[in-house]
Amino acid sequence: MRQLLVFALARIKVLKVVEADDGVDALRKLTTAKFDLIITDITMPVLDGLKLVKKIRSDAVHKDVPIMIVTPE
Repeated sequence: MRQLLVFALARIKVLKVVEADDGVDALRKLTTAKFDLIITDITMPVLDGLKLVKKIRSDAVHKDVPIMIVTPE
């Protein structure tokens, strides 16, 4: 699912796509940059998507960033 989304979005030249391996990696990347949209999977390893959303919403920098949740199921 992630590879499909990255492939599709990367074809839009004005977008910069950053991907994470899991929820912990996503949190790490959120500390280094500001994002306009976050797309997450519910069933990620280490830290699932719902817990990631909860942590993002408690972060002052990213609390208002739109989040899209996807799942392959």
